[in-house]
Amino acid sequence: MIKLIASDMDGTLLNGQSQLSDGNRAAILKAIDQGVLFVPCTGRPLCGVTWLIEQFPGDFPVIICNGAGVVTSKTGRVLFSQNLQRSDALEILTMSAQTSYPYILWEGDKLHVNRVCMETEIYRQMTGAQMHLLGDLNELGEITKIIWIIPQELGPQLMDEMGECFAGRVNCHTSHPRLLEFVDIKASKGLALAALSEQYGIAPDEMMAIGDANNDISMLEYAGCSVAMANATEKIKARAKHVTLSNDEDGVAAAIERFVLG
Repeated sequence: MIKLIASDMDGTLLNGQSQLSDGNRAAILKAIDQGVLFVPCTGRPLCGVTWLIEQFPGDFPVIICNGAGVVTSKTGRVLFSQNLQRSDALEILTMSAQTSYPYILWEGDKLHVNRVCMETEIYRQMTGAQMHLLGDLNELGEITKIIWIIPQELGPQLMDEMGECFAGRVNCHTSHPRLLEFVDIKASKGLALAALSEQYGIAPDEMMAIGDANNDISMLEYAGCSVAMANATEKIKARAKHVTLSNDEDGVAAAIERFVLG
């Protein structure tokens, strides 16, 4: 019996216009009415999901920043947090400055960019955060994650190269074909689900995880019922036990109807 639904947002819960469909919302509300815990899982910070939180009742956990944090939706209580190690963050930023890519870092809910350009402005609009030009690194507090905005065709290569470079210290994965993200090795959506398993007393076999991208693999492997979107790559589909419809066809609702509502 499924007691927790963990759903990725972009490319999964949200359609191609980054909207929550009526069908997906209705299916989630039905599951909530039956006592199922709904957990949005996203690479965005909390400020980037406020509008989604308002669509659902209760004070439920939200996995943010690709698993670097878990907070409650209404009260903002921190259930899990794992920032980058200072030395790793500075090493990544030094390497970032040697590339031509626009790059971003999150200091908690504060968004820093190396330059203002079309790419960083689009990202700012998506998150709803105020953008700050990156200044003296020594003045920064805890760094949650760092993002490179890269050419889409370089995603697989850079993910492998950076993963090897920071092996055992940092998780490097694409959350979108053009976003290469760096978080601490102890931060992932799967580890965030493990923290929720302990706090809520819900076993992995009682969880369903739904996703479409590389940053979803850890939670697909953790949850007993794993579902990939039809719009996911073959690599992601191979890591999941089931495949649902695409994000433009209410794939999340279809999975909930099949595996939760019966």
